[in-house]
Amino acid sequence: MKNILNELRKDLKQIVKDEFSGENTKRQYIKKAPEGLFLSEKHLIEKYFNNTKGKLLDLGCGTERTTILLYEKGYSVIRVDIVPKMIENAKKIASEKNFDIDYRVGDATELEFEDDMFDSVFFSNQGWTQIPRKENRIKVLKEIRRILKNNGILIFTSHTRHLFSKHFFCFLVCKK
Repeated sequence: MKNILNELRKDLKQIVKDEFSGENTKRQYIKKAPEGLFLSEKHLIEKYFNNTKGKLLDLGCGTERTTILLYEKGYSVIRVDIVPKMIENAKKIASEKNFDIDYRVGDATELEFEDDMFDSVFFSNQGWTQIPRKENRIKVLKEIRRILKNNGILIFTSHTRHLFSKHFFCFLVCKK
């Protein structure tokens, strides 16, 4: 019981970083990276992200799963994840493909970007579910709103808490 209480006292963000930095997780995400976007995500991007000249933020990017289509379509993408190991793995995969992509370690609750900087934000899958506490999720939404230009588009995908299949997702498309 004492060990459980000590674990709960740790910073929740650090727990998430530690969880997604392990060797098993690294292998799992590197293996999934070539799968690319889920069909539903690809459809949403093709429908709503039609400004390849604009700046796109891939928030909670993980290890390369979402970048390939965006990069190949010509988007100017900045990718951010809170887990340094995820960014390290993504850089390695991109380097092997000769992709020149801007990767950054960062916290979605405190984005280091100017106001109205992005035309689009893509926040997919695990990112949202790994943000501890309601207050932090609200901070993330406020940050996304701050960095999106007027008429900017947010595409948000997340799996539900209770999966019925491996591709049962919730989707949200918003315009600022």
